[in-house]
Amino acid sequence: MLNHVSIGVRSLPAAKRFYEATLTALGVARHVKSGVDVRAAGLRGAPQPLRFYQSAEGHSCARKAVELLGFGSDAIRIVPAMGDYRMDAGALDRAIAEDVAAGMRPIAVVASAGTVNTGAIDPLDEIADVCARHNVWLHVDAAYGGPAILTDEYRAQLAPVARADSVALDPHKWMFVPVEAGFVLVRDGEAMRAAYSLVPPYIRTRGSSSAVMGLPWFSEYGFQQSRGFRALKVWMTMKQFGLAGHRAAVEQNVALARYLADRVRESRDLELVASGLSVVCFRYTVSEASEASEVSEVSEASEASDTLNAINRRLLERLQLGGEAFLSSTELGGRFVLRACIVNYLSAREDIDRMLDAVLRIGAELSRRESGV
Repeated sequence: MLNHVSIGVRSLPAAKRFYEATLTALGVARHVKSGVDVRAAGLRGAPQPLRFYQSAEGHSCARKAVELLGFGSDAIRIVPAMGDYRMDAGALDRAIAEDVAAGMRPIAVVASAGTVNTGAIDPLDEIADVCARHNVWLHVDAAYGGPAILTDEYRAQLAPVARADSVALDPHKWMFVPVEAGFVLVRDGEAMRAAYSLVPPYIRTRGSSSAVMGLPWFSEYGFQQSRGFRALKVWMTMKQFGLAGHRAAVEQNVALARYLADRVRESRDLELVASGLSVVCFRYTVSEASEASEVSEVSEASEASDTLNAINRRLLERLQLGGEAFLSSTELGGRFVLRACIVNYLSAREDIDRMLDAVLRIGAELSRRESGV
């Protein structure tokens, strides 16, 4: 995929591992694109205000990384997403051009190869063209969706990941590795080393297994000095599954998500809000109440929406505490929705059916209670 790749396996606790991978990648982008020797002068030496770009659907790790790198969240420009929740590449192009005209210096774009919310894949090829045109670093968040490149269905959409300057991926998401496991890939290994290396010359290596001092220190490619052997379980899982095994498992998960989306579409009591990769977002719609109240006033429509949001919130709580199935949630267009993300190679259709039966049963109970029946 990427040429001259440097790989660092992250080893912070699960809640932090992907943040560290993103922070590492954007730290290299800062070193390469900021126009100042950040290691010596810090950001106070920057000749221009600096900018980062991500979609409204982008992961919060990018904002946290930008804050920790000293830019502040105000340095991030949010690029609009299209109706399918993918970044609008045209809007990105215009945003960068506007910022350059205003005297700002674009540093990096963070694109998503499968958003957490809906599984949307940003138009990576178009975004890579924009970044190349403006000489901006392209970082791709492939933490969740990256393994879908193994499938026939998503290979073409994800192939442009190879054009990125850096990529982050979490094997503990869709490569079935136990938590925690994540890694970052950077195209320019020497730039990565220049951004982080702080090793006395008498122990600096040549980066060759045939040299006397062997391979370089991993600490030269990130901000962590010592770390455990987190790569072992990734290697063992890859040996266990193999390429064909991973492909089959990911394809099975995608097929299950498609089955779930179809079942939601067929139900008069459920609404499909979004779906992509192995993510399906839907909600209970209380069809009886909807049919009985064709609202024309905005206030009544707003109240109906609030009621549906409240019912789905209570439904999710009941479902999780009941132990029959576990769904997460998110908000899309002001709507509280149930979110299923299938990343278990043992999941089967029976699990989908059991979960939907529980959702419909609990939803009906809450609907009757809401209507006073």
